[in-house]
Formats: sequence, C-alpha cells, structure tokens
Amino acid sequence: LFLDRCCLLATAATALGASLLVWLALVFLSDIGLVGATLAFRPTPAGLLTMLFFNPLQTFKLGAIYSLRATLDTLGAVGQYAVFRFGAALPALLAGLLAVWAAATFGLAYRLFARRGDV
Repeated sequence: LFLDRCCLLATAATALGASLLVWLALVFLSDIGLVGATLAFRPTPAGLLTMLFFNPLQTFKLGAIYSLRATLDTLGAVGQYAVFRFGAALPALLAGLLAVWAAATFGLAYRLFARRGDV
C-alpha cells in the first residue's frame, strides 16, 4: 500500500485500516457536500443529475437503486428525469460511467507508481 511504502504507518494492516477510514470520511463528506450544493445552488433536475454523474459513489447508488426497483421514483424529480431522459439506456450509461471512473483511477495510479519506479 502507498501509505505503508511512505513509512507513515508501521504495518500493512494499519495502512489498510487508515485507508478505509479515509474512504469512509470521503464518502460521508461527498454526501454532505452534494446536499449542501443542492441547497445552495438549487439546480434543475438535469443539473443535479449531472452533479451526480461526476461522483462515482452517487453513480453507483443510482445504479443500485435502479437495479433494485427498476425505477428511480424514490429520488423524486431527478430520478424521474433520469428515466425520462435516458430510458432503457440508463443502466448502460451508469455502467459506462463507472468503467470510465475505474479506468481513470487505475491509469492515474499506474502513472504515479511508474514515475516512482514501483511498477
């Protein structure tokens, strides 16, 4: 792990625990940030859906809700707009966005580790 290689943490288990805590904090802060941005900017359903698409966690949540209920009515106007706008292509769009996020993340990590000579 990166944290272990930087000698910030003594063991790999400690580094793994720290990375999980950082991930949980970022998940919590992204949800609160999205709620705050919604209250501050009062976006249209299209604007809010766009903000959701720029967050991989929110994209995954949309896909999970859609796969469980086959509708996004539980999300109100944004969910209805998403189904209206993208229809049957919505699951493919969400999967594609998640694939792009994964590829971008792994590509960035590869470049960083290659630059350091760890690859």
